[in-house]
Amino acid sequence: MTEEQIGILIASLSFLLLFIPIIIGIIVVNVKERKYKKAFKSTPPQEKQEIHNQAEKKEQIENQKKTDTPEPIKAIQQNNVKETPPKQENNTAKNQLTDDDDDGWEEFYRTTIEPYYKKPYKATKQNQQVMQKGEQLPYRLKPSVMTNHEKIMYNLLYKYCQTNNLVLLSKVRIADFVEPIQQSYTREFYQWFNKISCKHIDFLLCDPVTIKPIVAIELDDYTHKYNSRKDRDIFIDNVYSSINLPIIHFWNVDELSIKVKLNNVLGIPNETKF
Repeated sequence: MTEEQIGILIASLSFLLLFIPIIIGIIVVNVKERKYKKAFKSTPPQEKQEIHNQAEKKEQIENQKKTDTPEPIKAIQQNNVKETPPKQENNTAKNQLTDDDDDGWEEFYRTTIEPYYKKPYKATKQNQQVMQKGEQLPYRLKPSVMTNHEKIMYNLLYKYCQTNNLVLLSKVRIADFVEPIQQSYTREFYQWFNKISCKHIDFLLCDPVTIKPIVAIELDDYTHKYNSRKDRDIFIDNVYSSINLPIIHFWNVDELSIKVKLNNVLGIPNETKF
């Protein structure tokens, strides 16, 4: 085949591909129409008549809404225009439908089926999942809020705080005691707030009266050796440095090292009993 023949063949195939979606759409519409027409013919005459009457009543209400005019304008129109008696239509034959009446099917399709597909979807109470009070959900209580390593650290810090009149808090969200300096509810404020909103500190030593943080304590483990964790630690340390809050990192839970490091930060002589 020559290049010219190949080009004509490709153009012909492209032209045919354009009509494939149209043909499929026509087939789908015809199948649906036959399905509804078959269901309509198998419907009892009384139910057909009731559906038809409801659709006709709905159509009359919509037409009345479109043609209704305010009372002042209506009064002006009545004064300027002579009223003409409405035409009386014989609706007896129109309201009587039979199984073999094609006009009845067209009316049914136009007033019932077609508006259903054109109607936009709206969420209702029936298709929304409503939570009931007392409903059982797939959750369970953990044995503890701390790991074994953290519980040992907590007990030692609690003993230290009791001796030195301090308040010990654990698992505190950083955004609960740190906030950006930008104006609230601005883009810059949320830009920096989002960086700390999901981060927590392991332990906080606070003033017993004001509950103002005095020292932050981070208990590190093997996960802090990962690069992503190192970047997070650098950012957190910079946050505490910016607000002048001392932070101490502990790798091992050692009673003596806890005492010495906290005393040095708080300015307490090391002779204080632990």
